[in-house]
Parts: sequence; structure tokens; C-alpha cells
Amino acid sequence: MNHNLQVALKWQQAGAYVFVAKPENKRPLVEWRDKSTTDPDTVREWFKQWPNALPAIDLAKSGHVVIDGDRHGGPDGVCHAEQLFAERGLVTSAIPTVTTPQDGRHYWFKQPLEGEPITNSDKPVRDKGINVRGDGGYVIAPGALLPDGRGYKRAPNTPSTIEAVRDGTVPVLPPSIVTLLRPNGHDSRAAKPTSSREEGYAQAALDNVARQLATVAEGSRNIELNNGALIMGHMVASGWIGRATVEGRLFDAATACGLVKDDGPHSVRATIKSGLDTGEKEPHASLEDRGCLKGAKPLPPSEDPRPLIKSSKEFVGEFVPPDYLVDGLLQEGFLYSLTGATGAGKTAITLRLAASTALGIIFANRETKKKRVLYLAAENPDDVRMRWIALAQHMGFDVETIEVYFIEGVFKISEMADALRAETKRLGGEFGMLIVDTGPVFYEGDDENNRTQQGRHAVMLRGLIDIIPGRPTVLANCHPVKNASADNLIPAGGGNFLNQVDGNLTAAKTDSTTELHWQGKFRGVEFAPMHFMLKTVTHERLKDSRGRLIPTVISTYISDKEQEGITAQKLSDEDAVLNLIATDPKASQATIATAMGWKLYSGEPHKTKASRCIASLVKHKLVKETRGGGYKITPEGNKALEKKDDNDDDD
Repeated sequence: MNHNLQVALKWQQAGAYVFVAKPENKRPLVEWRDKSTTDPDTVREWFKQWPNALPAIDLAKSGHVVIDGDRHGGPDGVCHAEQLFAERGLVTSAIPTVTTPQDGRHYWFKQPLEGEPITNSDKPVRDKGINVRGDGGYVIAPGALLPDGRGYKRAPNTPSTIEAVRDGTVPVLPPSIVTLLRPNGHDSRAAKPTSSREEGYAQAALDNVARQLATVAEGSRNIELNNGALIMGHMVASGWIGRATVEGRLFDAATACGLVKDDGPHSVRATIKSGLDTGEKEPHASLEDRGCLKGAKPLPPSEDPRPLIKSSKEFVGEFVPPDYLVDGLLQEGFLYSLTGATGAGKTAITLRLAASTALGIIFANRETKKKRVLYLAAENPDDVRMRWIALAQHMGFDVETIEVYFIEGVFKISEMADALRAETKRLGGEFGMLIVDTGPVFYEGDDENNRTQQGRHAVMLRGLIDIIPGRPTVLANCHPVKNASADNLIPAGGGNFLNQVDGNLTAAKTDSTTELHWQGKFRGVEFAPMHFMLKTVTHERLKDSRGRLIPTVISTYISDKEQEGITAQKLSDEDAVLNLIATDPKASQATIATAMGWKLYSGEPHKTKASRCIASLVKHKLVKETRGGGYKITPEGNKALEKKDDNDDDD
């Protein structure tokens, strides 16, 4: 079949109005404003008559605007267009973009939802090498080929234009560009009068949300912005108000409260988009269904437009079943922190989690969806590399084929968002999990003790859900507040940080195991603590320059029964050490470790393990330290030894 005919039919199936143009000058071959069509038979007849024709798209009927960055020897329209987008906080890689035969770019947008449609009004940007094609204009269809083989192709690392049109995901032309292109910098038509109760209701709601946001105090601005966008998204989905109107008002309110200045326009627009997208998934119920009387006036702007009372049916109907990545533990598209002291096993656990997710195998006795994983090995990439090599041997996976991808080192997430999105798309996109190891090294504030800045840091981490294709679950390894005990493993930033996460998992290390649980906040069904053994292992590939094996650490899940056995062994070891101290109060940690058979990989006594055991005995008041540096059995310790001897006699 004729290639360009195939392209025309695909666009017709996507809902675009198609006609045919001359290949030599792209002029229409038909009266296109009247005859552009979605009828496939008409399209086939045209190509029978003009087999070399180019398929073209009527932008007025299709409801789109194309920003055309030219490269015809004058100003570089592509560079100027992308500069225009960047100045307004747009992410170029999120815009469906087409490369033209002369290396120009066509950037596709939807017409604004409010006011007059954008026409071919390119006067404000024409001297920059930028043309605008909208209502009254057309473009050659993406995918079309010229007779010499050059064509209109999808630009690298951008969404497919035809898929975006078909699926309705082409972004709306932002208000900041609409204002630039419309005559006199604003809509030339008078504001649309409210013609229905719902429209008045939605306008009152927007006024209320914008007013509250404009005056909200620092520390809760981003939350207020997201909540406001969520509320308005329900009404946008119901057709009561245009999305562009909401986006513009919310951005202006965010500017008024200082959020745009502090967090940047890209972050603010991402929050607005996230809230609106979520809200649009559930259209607002009709006011009659909400129990409002017909003919009632909309709530005044000073009042909360959301109904206070819901029926049982409405209340239950809003339940959304959780979608788990790791069953009963991690939900898809959620942000979690994993807080633990240095050495508690955070990296060992998250590496096993990454492998289990990529393989789709059981993690900690829980089912796991098979998803691709991105791991930010920022704090100590060499250590992560060694652990990963050893874990592969232990779990039996191939490091060359497993779909876990790594980024080494530290960078500014706020500056690298586009690069992250582009590279993950180039790798095929659709990541199910992103692990940040560790979160604090990506902190962009100037004061680690500033809780407001820590809250913004958490918001930035949450933004990764929207940056990485697939809306992955994000898990950030975090350090606790200073001098934190095992029962106070809250991430630095306290409540400001916790407000932004969906759950704070914890890693608390005992003598030989690490307990994975949660503290402070967890959205979901509460779960019992899980235990992991931290094992020191070697691998034939892990050797130093003298050929000696280098030990590293991995984690393995242990069942409740195994944990009981470990606890029993710990008590048995403490009894044995207690007996050694009773026999030789001056015994050193090295002596005790040697007597117990506790050795490091080097063969030296494991004095740290002996120290932890003695510390447990001191904690339980079975021994006490003497002035000379030794240890002395307490009366409670003697009772424990006597009880043990009695039990041994019974055996």
C-alpha cells in the first residue's frame, strides 16, 4: 500500500481531519477547510487521484495548535522555541514533537479550553524563526514522506504524536503562551458568562482555592496547591470549567504566595499537573446527586464549595483499591522513606528489594510484581557495586541481563529532570521502582536543620514519580534525626518531611539481624515486623590489588521461626559470655571473642561482636564495668547463672 495513504488512514483512525497536499510545495489539492475528513473512503479516493500526495491535517477541526520552529537560514526557530518553553517551565521532552525534512520542529499542543482558539497568530514570535499553526491552519501529517525519502519523523525522546492525539494526551497550550499569542496579550472575546449552576459553582470553588493558596503560610504551600488542583480536577473532568483556566489561576496564586520563586516554575507546574490529573480520574458528581436543591445559588466564594455531608453510598463509592508493587508493603506510585542508622542494613535490604522486583520473585515472603528498577547509587557507588556482584551470586541472577539500572554519583534532581526523563524513555520507559540511596545526598537546601527546606526536599523526591516514565514507587534511604534511638527512627526534617511521604519504613539493627518495620506514618494495612540477616560474604571477582578477597555485606530474609532460633542463640551466647566473665573478670574483648570462636574474615577476633554482647549484659544489669576496665558479675548476674545451672541439671 502507498506509504502516505497508510499514514493518512492511521491519522484518520486517530480522529484527525485529513486532506491531501502537493508534495512539491505542500499546497492543498482540495478545498481543505470544507473537505478535510475522517472518512477513510474519501481519503482512499484522493490517493487514487493523487498517488504522490502528502497527507495533511486540518488543525481547526482536530483542535490542535502546532508551534513550528523553522531552520531556513534565518534565526534558529528550534532553539528559540525551546527557550520559550524553558522560560515558562515546560519540559520539552513531554511535548509530542516532529522533526521536519529541513530539521525544523513541530511542537503539538491542544487548543486552550477557554476563550477564542489560537489562530495562525505568530507575529509576537515570527522574528525568532517561530511560526504558529492553529485554527485556520494545517500541517503535514507526522509520518509522511517526501518523494526524495525525507520525512516528518518523531523527534528523539519525545512522545509519539499520533498516539498522543489518539489517546487524548497532547498537552494543552499553556496560558503563558496563550497570552503571548493572543491579540493585545489577552483573550479578545469578553469573558464567557456563567450559563449554568455547575459553572458558577466551579468558578466559586476556583476563586476560593486561589485565594487560600495566595495567602497560605510557608511550609504548607505545596500541599495546599496539590489539594486545590485535586479539587478542581474533579470539576474539570465534569466539564464545569476549563483546565487552562484552572492552571493559570493556580499558577498565579502560587506566584503570589512565593512558591514559584522558592521552588521554581517547573516544580509548581508539575504539582498542578499531578493534582489535576488525579482529580480528573473521578469527575465531580452532579449537584443534584449531591443533594443540592434545584435553583439553589452556588456557594459564595468565601465558603468551602465541597459538600460536608455524603451519603453512605457516596462515601463507600470513593474507595479505590490499593495497587501493590510489593504485596501489603509498597503501593505503586507512592513515596516511601527507609530510615535507619548507618550500618543498619538499608542498602543491603534495598538491593535485595531491587533484584526481587526486577525478577518478579518473592521479597520477605511477599509477592512482588515484575517491574524494571532504577537505582540511584549516590552515596557510595563502589560499595553498592560490590554488594550487587555478591548478591547476584547469592540470588542466582545474571548481572548482565537483569533489568535494574544504576546512576552513579550525586547530581541536582531539579536540574536533571529532563535528562532523567529522556534517558529512561530511551531505555524503554515504564519503570516500576526507583530507589534513592541515599535521599540526604540529593538535598538542595542550604540548611539541613531547616524543616521547611526538608519538606521541599521530600516534595522534590515525590516529583520523581512523575519524572520517570511508569510512575514508579519511590523509596529513599534516609538518616534519622541526630542521636535517634531504635524507637525514634524518623527521617531528618521530622513532620515536614513525613507530611510528604506515604510511609516511613525503618531499619533497626540488633546484634545479628535487622528489623524492617515502620514508624511515624504508613498509608496502608499495618504489617508485622520483618527480619533480615546481614551476612558478610565474598565473591571471586571481589579482590584487592594483591589478590585478597574483599568481604562485603548482603541481606537475606529470615522467617519468624528462624528469628526465634537466632534469639535463642543470642541468649545462649550471652550466658556463655556471662560465665566467662565470672571465671575471668579481667578478660578482654579479644579474649572473650577468641573463647567464643567469633572471628573476622581476616582471622582476627571479632571484638565488636564481643562488645555488643557485653553491652547487652550491662543493659540487663547482669554485669557492670569496673574502674579498672574489666567487668564484674552483679547479684542479678549470679542469679541468672544459678538458674542456668539448675536448668542444665534438669536436662
